[in-house]
Amino acid sequence: MPKDDAAIFELLLDQAKQLRQVKLELEALKRMFFEHRPPFVEAFAQQRGAVESSGFLGPLDEAIQRVERMRQP
Repeated sequence: MPKDDAAIFELLLDQAKQLRQVKLELEALKRMFFEHRPPFVEAFAQQRGAVESSGFLGPLDEAIQRVERMRQP
């Protein structure tokens, strides 16, 4: 593996591990919150849909698409 590829691999691996940790903590917080307030499950789903459709994640989605295009032969 070329030196640059190895550095990119290490960076992506580190980011994947950090994302996993964030997802784990967010999911645990959601479950704790919803355990004590079950009516919020439906409201949370609605808010999640609203955030997704708002364009808030647009820059991140574009960055992901750029990386995916780089991956293609």
